[in-house]
Amino acid sequence: MLKRLHKLKKIDSITKINAEYELLERTLNIETRDIDAAFESASLNILHRGTNECSPH
Repeated sequence: MLKRLHKLKKIDSITKINAEYELLERTLNIETRDIDAAFESASLNILHRGTNECSPH
């Protein structure tokens, strides 16, 4: 859509580049959150592994 608007001279190059940059930044933020969540989950699993198998008597 951005390419079409740029081709039709409805937006300038800077506006097009800014929109592409914002899209990439949002995508990166989502990927970063997913990686952070996976890391936290793995860390908690490592930290608490075996606690379900052992019960205090």
